[in-house]
Amino acid sequence: MMIAVGMPLVGLVIYLGLREGAVMRADRQLQRFAAATAFDVNLAKTPLEDGLWYALTSDGRLAQRSANAPSDKLLLSWIERGAEGWIDGNRVTMTERPGIPATLIVGMPEQIVFASLTYLPLQLGLLTLLFAGLAMGMGWQSSNRVLSPIERFSQTARRISESAGYEPIDLANTAPELHDLGAVLNDAFKRLDDSLQKQRNLTADASHELRTPVSLLLLELESALRQQRTPEEYRERLAVALDATHHLKKLVDGLLILARSDAGMMQYEMQPTDLEELTLDVIRLLEQKATQKNVRIETNLSPILHPANEESLRQVLLNLIDNAIEYAGANALVRVTLTSDAEAARILVEDNGPGFPEEALPFLFDRFYRVDEARTSREAGHLGLGLAICRTVVEAHAGRIRAGRSEWGGAEFEVSLPAKGAARPYDHQSY
Repeated sequence: MMIAVGMPLVGLVIYLGLREGAVMRADRQLQRFAAATAFDVNLAKTPLEDGLWYALTSDGRLAQRSANAPSDKLLLSWIERGAEGWIDGNRVTMTERPGIPATLIVGMPEQIVFASLTYLPLQLGLLTLLFAGLAMGMGWQSSNRVLSPIERFSQTARRISESAGYEPIDLANTAPELHDLGAVLNDAFKRLDDSLQKQRNLTADASHELRTPVSLLLLELESALRQQRTPEEYRERLAVALDATHHLKKLVDGLLILARSDAGMMQYEMQPTDLEELTLDVIRLLEQKATQKNVRIETNLSPILHPANEESLRQVLLNLIDNAIEYAGANALVRVTLTSDAEAARILVEDNGPGFPEEALPFLFDRFYRVDEARTSREAGHLGLGLAICRTVVEAHAGRIRAGRSEWGGAEFEVSLPAKGAARPYDHQSY
Protein backbone atom coordinates (compact mmCIF):
# COMPACT_ATOMS: atom_id res chain seq x y z
CA MET A 1 0.00 0.00 0.00
CA MET A 2 2.84 2.39 0.85
CA ILE A 3 4.51 1.62 -2.47
CA ALA A 4 1.25 2.15 -4.36
CA VAL A 5 0.74 5.53 -2.70
CA GLY A 6 4.37 6.60 -2.75
CA MET A 7 5.19 5.79 -6.36
CA PRO A 8 3.05 8.62 -7.86
CA LEU A 9 4.75 11.07 -5.50
CA VAL A 10 8.16 9.72 -6.44
CA GLY A 11 7.19 9.94 -10.13
CA LEU A 12 6.10 13.57 -9.68
CA VAL A 13 9.39 14.46 -8.00
CA ILE A 14 11.33 12.75 -10.79
CA TYR A 15 9.30 14.56 -13.45
CA LEU A 16 9.80 17.95 -11.83
CA GLY A 17 13.53 17.28 -11.48
CA LEU A 18 13.89 16.30 -15.13
CA ARG A 19 11.84 19.31 -16.20
CA GLU A 20 14.12 21.63 -14.24
CA GLY A 21 17.13 19.91 -15.79
CA ALA A 22 15.70 20.47 -19.29
CA VAL A 23 15.24 24.19 -18.55
CA MET A 24 18.82 24.48 -17.29
CA ARG A 25 20.15 22.74 -20.42
CA ALA A 26 18.10 25.10 -22.60
CA ASP A 27 19.46 28.12 -20.72
CA ARG A 28 23.04 26.95 -21.24
CA GLN A 29 22.37 26.36 -24.91
CA LEU A 30 20.85 29.84 -25.28
CA GLN A 31 23.75 31.48 -23.43
CA ARG A 32 26.33 29.56 -25.40
CA PHE A 33 24.69 30.60 -28.70
CA ALA A 34 24.41 34.24 -27.62
CA ALA A 35 28.03 34.32 -26.48
CA ALA A 36 29.24 32.82 -29.76
CA THR A 37 27.20 35.19 -31.96
CA ALA A 38 29.01 38.21 -33.41
CA PHE A 39 26.64 41.04 -34.19
CA ASP A 40 26.46 44.77 -34.77
CA VAL A 41 23.46 46.92 -35.42
CA ASN A 42 22.68 45.06 -38.61
CA LEU A 43 24.08 41.50 -38.60
CA ALA A 44 24.11 38.34 -36.55
CA LYS A 45 26.82 36.07 -37.92
CA THR A 46 26.40 32.71 -36.13
CA PRO A 47 24.29 29.98 -37.76
CA LEU A 48 21.22 28.92 -35.81
CA GLU A 49 21.28 25.73 -33.74
CA ASP A 50 18.39 23.29 -33.97
CA GLY A 51 15.28 24.62 -32.28
CA LEU A 52 16.64 28.13 -31.65
CA TRP A 53 15.42 31.40 -33.03
CA TYR A 54 16.97 34.85 -32.74
CA ALA A 55 16.12 38.48 -33.40
CA LEU A 56 18.27 41.63 -33.47
CA THR A 57 16.78 44.98 -32.56
CA SER A 58 18.34 48.41 -32.78
CA ASP A 59 17.00 51.85 -31.91
CA GLY A 60 13.56 50.44 -31.18
CA ARG A 61 13.21 48.74 -34.48
CA LEU A 62 13.66 45.16 -35.64
CA ALA A 63 16.91 44.91 -37.61
CA GLN A 64 16.99 41.18 -38.26
CA ARG A 65 15.14 37.99 -37.23
CA SER A 66 15.07 34.28 -38.01
CA ALA A 67 12.11 32.79 -39.81
CA ASN A 68 10.88 30.88 -36.77
CA ALA A 69 11.07 33.88 -34.41
CA PRO A 70 7.90 35.23 -32.79
CA SER A 71 6.09 38.18 -34.33
CA ASP A 72 7.76 41.58 -34.54
CA LYS A 73 5.23 43.10 -32.18
CA LEU A 74 5.98 40.51 -29.47
CA LEU A 75 9.73 40.90 -29.89
CA LEU A 76 9.59 44.67 -29.59
CA SER A 77 7.33 44.47 -26.55
CA TRP A 78 9.78 42.11 -24.88
CA ILE A 79 12.68 44.52 -25.50
CA GLU A 80 10.58 47.35 -24.12
CA ARG A 81 9.86 45.36 -20.93
CA GLY A 82 13.39 44.01 -20.68
CA ALA A 83 11.81 40.61 -19.97
CA GLU A 84 13.80 37.38 -19.82
CA GLY A 85 13.10 33.70 -18.96
CA TRP A 86 9.72 32.29 -19.91
CA ILE A 87 7.84 34.63 -22.22
CA ASP A 88 4.76 33.63 -24.14
CA GLY A 89 5.76 29.94 -24.33
CA ASN A 90 9.39 30.65 -25.15
CA ARG A 91 12.57 30.40 -23.10
CA VAL A 92 14.32 33.73 -23.86
CA THR A 93 17.78 35.24 -23.25
CA MET A 94 18.74 38.86 -24.18
CA THR A 95 22.32 39.92 -24.83
CA GLU A 96 23.88 43.37 -25.31
CA ARG A 97 27.48 44.27 -26.26
CA PRO A 98 29.40 47.31 -25.08
CA GLY A 99 29.43 50.05 -27.69
CA ILE A 100 26.82 48.39 -29.88
CA PRO A 101 23.35 49.97 -29.66
CA ALA A 102 21.64 46.65 -30.42
CA THR A 103 20.06 43.80 -28.47
CA LEU A 104 20.26 40.18 -29.47
CA ILE A 105 17.28 38.07 -28.42
CA VAL A 106 17.76 34.29 -28.46
CA GLY A 107 14.93 31.97 -27.68
CA MET A 108 13.65 28.41 -27.80
CA PRO A 109 10.00 27.30 -27.96
CA GLU A 110 8.65 25.48 -24.94
CA GLN A 111 7.92 22.32 -26.89
CA ILE A 112 11.57 22.16 -27.96
CA VAL A 113 12.81 22.73 -24.40
CA PHE A 114 10.73 19.80 -23.12
CA ALA A 115 10.93 17.61 -26.21
CA SER A 116 12.84 14.95 -24.32
CA LEU A 117 10.07 14.84 -21.70
CA THR A 118 7.19 14.36 -24.09
CA TYR A 119 6.59 10.73 -23.13
CA LEU A 120 7.96 10.93 -19.61
CA PRO A 121 4.56 11.33 -17.83
CA LEU A 122 3.28 8.30 -19.69
CA GLN A 123 6.42 6.35 -18.85
CA LEU A 124 6.24 7.35 -15.19
CA GLY A 125 2.54 6.51 -15.14
CA LEU A 126 3.20 3.06 -16.56
CA LEU A 127 6.08 2.58 -14.15
CA THR A 128 3.85 3.64 -11.28
CA LEU A 129 1.19 1.19 -12.38
CA LEU A 130 3.81 -1.53 -12.67
CA PHE A 131 5.15 -0.89 -9.17
CA ALA A 132 1.61 -0.55 -7.82
CA GLY A 133 0.76 -3.91 -9.38
CA LEU A 134 3.90 -5.46 -7.94
CA ALA A 135 3.10 -3.93 -4.55
CA MET A 136 -0.44 -5.26 -4.65
CA GLY A 137 0.81 -8.68 -5.72
CA MET A 138 3.40 -8.73 -2.97
CA GLY A 139 0.81 -7.47 -0.49
CA TRP A 140 -1.65 -10.14 -1.55
CA GLN A 141 1.00 -12.83 -1.33
CA SER A 142 2.14 -11.58 2.07
CA SER A 143 -1.39 -11.27 3.43
CA ASN A 144 -2.31 -14.67 2.02
CA ARG A 145 0.81 -16.10 3.63
CA VAL A 146 -0.36 -14.72 6.98
CA LEU A 147 -4.14 -15.02 6.66
CA SER A 148 -4.23 -18.47 5.09
CA PRO A 149 -2.73 -20.20 8.16
CA ILE A 150 -5.02 -18.16 10.42
CA GLU A 151 -8.01 -19.32 8.38
CA ARG A 152 -6.69 -22.87 8.65
CA PHE A 153 -6.37 -22.43 12.43
CA SER A 154 -9.93 -21.11 12.57
CA GLN A 155 -11.36 -23.98 10.51
CA THR A 156 -9.59 -26.56 12.66
CA ALA A 157 -10.86 -24.90 15.85
CA ARG A 158 -14.37 -24.87 14.37
CA ARG A 159 -14.20 -28.57 13.55
CA ILE A 160 -12.90 -29.35 17.04
CA SER A 161 -15.77 -27.34 18.52
CA GLU A 162 -18.34 -29.14 16.38
CA SER A 163 -16.99 -32.65 16.84
CA ALA A 164 -15.64 -32.32 20.41
CA GLY A 165 -12.63 -34.33 19.26
CA TYR A 166 -8.96 -33.45 18.98
CA GLU A 167 -7.54 -32.61 15.57
CA PRO A 168 -4.05 -31.10 15.24
CA ILE A 169 -3.59 -27.99 13.13
CA ASP A 170 -1.64 -28.66 9.94
CA LEU A 171 1.50 -26.53 10.29
CA ALA A 172 2.91 -27.38 6.86
CA ASN A 173 3.67 -24.29 4.74
CA THR A 174 3.05 -22.04 7.72
CA ALA A 175 4.99 -18.79 8.06
CA PRO A 176 7.67 -19.02 10.76
CA GLU A 177 6.09 -16.18 12.73
CA LEU A 178 2.82 -18.19 12.90
CA HIS A 179 4.37 -21.63 13.35
CA ASP A 180 4.95 -21.06 17.06
CA LEU A 181 1.38 -19.83 17.47
CA GLY A 182 0.09 -22.96 15.73
CA ALA A 183 2.27 -25.17 17.95
CA VAL A 184 0.92 -23.42 21.07
CA LEU A 185 -2.67 -23.88 19.85
CA ASN A 186 -2.01 -27.55 19.08
CA ASP A 187 -0.64 -28.01 22.57
CA ALA A 188 -3.62 -26.18 24.09
CA PHE A 189 -6.11 -28.23 22.04
CA LYS A 190 -4.32 -31.46 23.02
CA ARG A 191 -4.37 -30.53 26.70
CA LEU A 192 -8.03 -29.61 26.47
CA ASP A 193 -8.83 -32.88 24.73
CA ASP A 194 -6.84 -34.82 27.34
CA SER A 195 -8.72 -33.03 30.10
CA LEU A 196 -12.09 -33.74 28.49
CA GLN A 197 -11.09 -37.34 27.89
CA LYS A 198 -10.13 -37.69 31.55
CA GLN A 199 -13.50 -36.32 32.56
CA ARG A 200 -15.30 -38.69 30.19
CA ASN A 201 -13.28 -41.65 31.45
CA LEU A 202 -13.77 -40.64 35.05
CA THR A 203 -17.52 -40.32 34.53
CA ALA A 204 -17.75 -43.65 32.73
CA ASP A 205 -15.53 -45.46 35.23
CA ALA A 206 -17.26 -43.88 38.20
CA SER A 207 -20.67 -44.89 36.85
CA HIS A 208 -19.42 -48.45 36.42
CA GLU A 209 -17.80 -48.59 39.86
CA LEU A 210 -20.75 -47.00 41.66
CA ARG A 211 -23.20 -49.49 40.21
CA THR A 212 -21.97 -52.43 42.34
CA PRO A 213 -22.17 -50.88 45.85
CA VAL A 214 -25.40 -49.04 45.06
CA SER A 215 -27.00 -52.21 43.68
CA LEU A 216 -25.81 -54.20 46.69
CA LEU A 217 -27.11 -51.55 49.08
CA LEU A 218 -30.52 -51.48 47.39
CA LEU A 219 -30.68 -55.28 47.28
CA GLU A 220 -29.97 -55.69 50.97
CA LEU A 221 -32.37 -52.95 52.05
CA GLU A 222 -35.15 -54.24 49.80
CA SER A 223 -34.54 -57.77 51.05
CA ALA A 224 -34.70 -56.59 54.65
CA LEU A 225 -38.00 -54.79 54.09
CA ARG A 226 -39.62 -57.44 51.91
CA GLN A 227 -40.71 -59.59 54.90
CA GLN A 228 -40.60 -59.70 58.64
CA ARG A 229 -37.24 -60.92 59.92
CA THR A 230 -35.54 -61.69 63.20
CA PRO A 231 -33.25 -59.09 64.80
CA GLU A 232 -30.24 -61.22 63.88
CA GLU A 233 -31.28 -61.30 60.22
CA TYR A 234 -31.82 -57.52 60.23
CA ARG A 235 -28.36 -57.05 61.72
CA GLU A 236 -26.86 -59.23 59.01
CA ARG A 237 -28.62 -57.27 56.26
CA LEU A 238 -27.66 -53.93 57.84
CA ALA A 239 -24.04 -55.07 58.24
CA VAL A 240 -23.85 -55.87 54.52
CA ALA A 241 -25.51 -52.54 53.69
CA LEU A 242 -23.06 -50.75 55.98
CA ASP A 243 -20.09 -52.40 54.25
CA ALA A 244 -21.51 -51.32 50.89
CA THR A 245 -21.97 -47.79 52.24
CA HIS A 246 -18.37 -47.65 53.48
CA HIS A 247 -17.24 -48.88 50.10
CA LEU A 248 -19.38 -46.26 48.43
CA LYS A 249 -18.01 -43.49 50.65
CA LYS A 250 -14.43 -44.56 49.95
CA LEU A 251 -15.14 -44.53 46.25
CA VAL A 252 -16.80 -41.10 46.36
CA ASP A 253 -13.92 -39.67 48.43
CA GLY A 254 -11.41 -40.98 45.90
CA LEU A 255 -13.38 -39.64 42.96
CA LEU A 256 -13.62 -36.25 44.67
CA ILE A 257 -9.85 -36.07 45.02
CA LEU A 258 -9.33 -36.97 41.35
CA ALA A 259 -12.03 -34.54 40.18
CA ARG A 260 -10.44 -31.72 42.18
CA SER A 261 -7.09 -32.61 40.63
CA ASP A 262 -8.52 -32.52 37.10
CA ALA A 263 -10.07 -29.12 37.86
CA GLY A 264 -6.72 -27.75 39.09
CA MET A 265 -8.00 -27.36 42.64
CA MET A 266 -5.41 -29.52 44.40
CA GLN A 267 -3.84 -26.74 46.45
CA TYR A 268 -2.82 -27.89 49.90
CA GLU A 269 -1.81 -25.81 52.87
CA MET A 270 1.76 -26.87 53.56
CA GLN A 271 3.09 -27.03 57.10
CA PRO A 272 6.40 -28.32 58.51
CA THR A 273 5.68 -32.03 58.98
CA ASP A 274 7.66 -34.63 60.91
CA LEU A 275 7.86 -37.32 58.23
CA GLU A 276 9.36 -39.89 60.61
CA GLU A 277 6.53 -39.55 63.13
CA LEU A 278 3.92 -39.54 60.34
CA THR A 279 5.35 -42.78 58.90
CA LEU A 280 5.39 -44.47 62.32
CA ASP A 281 1.75 -43.44 62.89
CA VAL A 282 0.72 -45.09 59.61
CA ILE A 283 2.68 -48.25 60.41
CA ARG A 284 1.00 -48.46 63.86
CA LEU A 285 -2.40 -48.28 62.12
CA LEU A 286 -1.46 -51.22 59.90
CA GLU A 287 0.30 -53.40 62.48
CA GLN A 288 -2.76 -55.54 63.16
CA LYS A 289 -3.31 -56.24 59.46
CA ALA A 290 0.38 -57.08 59.03
CA THR A 291 0.20 -59.48 61.99
CA GLN A 292 -2.89 -61.18 60.59
CA LYS A 293 -1.14 -61.73 57.24
CA ASN A 294 2.13 -62.71 58.97
CA VAL A 295 3.97 -59.84 57.27
CA ARG A 296 7.00 -58.31 58.97
CA ILE A 297 7.56 -54.54 58.63
CA GLU A 298 11.08 -53.16 58.84
CA THR A 299 11.87 -49.45 59.06
CA ASN A 300 14.93 -47.39 58.29
CA LEU A 301 13.79 -43.86 59.15
CA SER A 302 15.56 -40.56 59.62
CA PRO A 303 14.14 -37.57 61.49
CA ILE A 304 13.04 -35.23 58.69
CA LEU A 305 11.02 -32.03 58.96
CA HIS A 306 9.56 -31.24 55.55
CA PRO A 307 6.85 -28.88 54.24
CA ALA A 308 3.77 -31.02 53.43
CA ASN A 309 0.06 -31.42 53.93
CA GLU A 310 -0.02 -33.99 56.70
CA GLU A 311 -3.42 -35.56 56.05
CA SER A 312 -2.96 -36.02 52.32
CA LEU A 313 0.57 -37.39 52.75
CA ARG A 314 -0.75 -39.76 55.43
CA GLN A 315 -3.14 -41.11 52.81
CA VAL A 316 -0.25 -41.70 50.40
CA LEU A 317 1.74 -43.63 53.02
CA LEU A 318 -1.34 -45.57 54.07
CA ASN A 319 -2.07 -46.64 50.48
CA LEU A 320 1.52 -47.65 49.69
CA ILE A 321 2.22 -49.59 52.91
CA ASP A 322 -1.24 -51.20 52.90
CA ASN A 323 -0.74 -52.35 49.30
CA ALA A 324 2.65 -53.81 50.21
CA ILE A 325 1.14 -55.77 53.12
CA GLU A 326 -1.81 -56.90 51.02
CA TYR A 327 0.10 -58.19 48.02
CA ALA A 328 3.49 -59.24 49.41
CA GLY A 329 2.04 -62.56 50.57
CA ALA A 330 2.37 -64.61 53.77
CA ASN A 331 5.69 -64.54 55.63
CA ALA A 332 6.72 -61.56 53.52
CA LEU A 333 8.88 -58.58 54.42
CA VAL A 334 7.92 -54.94 53.89
CA ARG A 335 10.59 -52.31 54.39
CA VAL A 336 9.94 -48.57 54.72
CA THR A 337 12.92 -46.24 54.28
CA LEU A 338 12.95 -42.47 54.84
CA THR A 339 15.96 -40.42 53.65
CA SER A 340 16.73 -36.89 52.58
CA ASP A 341 19.43 -34.85 50.89
CA ALA A 342 19.84 -31.32 49.55
CA GLU A 343 17.45 -32.03 46.68
CA ALA A 344 14.53 -33.94 48.19
CA ALA A 345 13.02 -36.03 50.94
CA ARG A 346 12.44 -39.62 49.81
CA ILE A 347 10.06 -42.30 51.06
CA LEU A 348 10.76 -45.83 49.82
CA VAL A 349 8.27 -48.68 50.34
CA GLU A 350 9.45 -52.09 49.10
CA ASP A 351 8.62 -55.76 49.63
CA ASN A 352 9.88 -59.21 48.70
CA GLY A 353 6.59 -60.39 47.24
CA PRO A 354 5.82 -61.36 43.65
CA GLY A 355 5.83 -57.74 42.45
CA PHE A 356 4.13 -56.52 39.29
CA PRO A 357 4.26 -57.93 35.78
CA GLU A 358 6.47 -55.78 33.61
CA GLU A 359 3.64 -55.07 31.17
CA ALA A 360 1.54 -53.62 34.02
CA LEU A 361 4.07 -50.98 35.03
CA PRO A 362 2.98 -48.22 32.58
CA PHE A 363 -0.60 -48.49 33.86
CA LEU A 364 -0.07 -48.78 37.63
CA PHE A 365 -1.05 -45.16 38.30
CA ASP A 366 -4.06 -45.16 35.96
CA ARG A 367 -7.47 -44.80 37.52
CA PHE A 368 -9.40 -48.01 38.19
CA TYR A 369 -6.51 -50.10 36.92
CA ARG A 370 -6.10 -53.45 38.65
CA VAL A 371 -3.16 -55.77 37.98
CA ASP A 372 -5.25 -58.81 38.81
CA GLU A 373 -9.02 -58.36 38.66
CA ALA A 374 -9.63 -61.60 40.49
CA ARG A 375 -7.16 -60.88 43.30
CA THR A 376 -8.16 -57.24 43.71
CA SER A 377 -11.92 -57.63 43.49
CA ARG A 378 -14.30 -54.78 44.15
CA GLU A 379 -15.96 -56.82 46.85
CA ALA A 380 -12.64 -56.86 48.72
CA GLY A 381 -12.71 -53.10 48.74
CA HIS A 382 -10.04 -52.53 46.11
CA LEU A 383 -11.16 -49.68 43.90
CA GLY A 384 -8.17 -49.29 41.64
CA LEU A 385 -7.86 -45.65 42.77
CA GLY A 386 -5.19 -45.89 45.46
CA LEU A 387 -2.12 -45.39 43.30
CA ALA A 388 -3.88 -42.80 41.13
CA ILE A 389 -4.66 -40.82 44.29
CA CYS A 390 -1.06 -41.24 45.47
CA ARG A 391 0.24 -39.77 42.23
CA THR A 392 -2.28 -36.90 42.39
CA VAL A 393 -1.32 -35.99 45.96
CA VAL A 394 2.43 -36.28 45.32
CA GLU A 395 2.22 -34.09 42.22
CA ALA A 396 0.24 -31.53 44.23
CA HIS A 397 3.32 -31.44 46.50
CA ALA A 398 5.45 -30.72 43.38
CA GLY A 399 6.97 -34.18 43.77
CA ARG A 400 6.97 -37.43 41.84
CA ILE A 401 6.23 -41.09 42.51
CA ARG A 402 8.06 -43.97 40.88
CA ALA A 403 7.30 -47.67 40.64
CA GLY A 404 9.87 -50.37 40.09
CA ARG A 405 11.29 -53.71 41.27
CA SER A 406 12.85 -54.00 44.70
CA GLU A 407 16.22 -55.62 45.40
CA TRP A 408 14.35 -58.84 46.33
CA GLY A 409 12.32 -58.82 43.11
CA GLY A 410 9.13 -57.53 44.70
CA ALA A 411 7.35 -54.22 44.27
CA GLU A 412 8.98 -50.90 45.08
CA PHE A 413 7.49 -47.40 45.26
CA GLU A 414 9.53 -44.26 45.82
CA VAL A 415 8.05 -40.85 46.65
CA SER A 416 10.32 -37.82 46.14
CA LEU A 417 9.32 -34.49 47.66
CA PRO A 418 11.61 -31.66 46.43
CA ALA A 419 13.32 -29.70 49.17
CA LYS A 420 12.46 -26.32 47.65
CA GLY A 421 9.08 -27.24 46.19
CA ALA A 422 10.41 -27.20 42.63
CA ALA A 423 8.05 -28.95 40.25
CA ARG A 424 9.30 -32.22 38.84
CA PRO A 425 7.84 -34.02 35.83
CA TYR A 426 6.00 -37.25 36.51
CA ASP A 427 7.50 -40.33 34.95
CA HIS A 428 7.33 -44.12 35.01
CA GLN A 429 10.47 -46.12 35.66
CA SER A 430 10.61 -49.60 34.25
CA TYR A 431 12.03 -52.63 35.98
